[in-house]
Amino acid sequence: MGNGHSTKGKGICQGVVLKMQGLTMVEHYLPLQLRSTDVILNKQWLKSVRWIRIHWISNLTITNQNDCNAHTL
Repeated sequence: MGNGHSTKGKGICQGVVLKMQGLTMVEHYLPLQLRSTDVILNKQWLKSVRWIRIHWISNLTITNQNDCNAHTL
């Protein structure tokens, strides 16, 4: 979880369409009860994007290899 804790899910939801700020992703997700996080992007998906720029205070900017557009999440 990034904080030293672990949790167990009940199964994977496959082919979930997630739309955020004009960016559409179809991925498999493991539903977990999280307190302050809406979604965790998996390592394989993160490897597929061209670059990721993070401003730790306010936002995450992602440019996908497929559409070359920047999306701020």
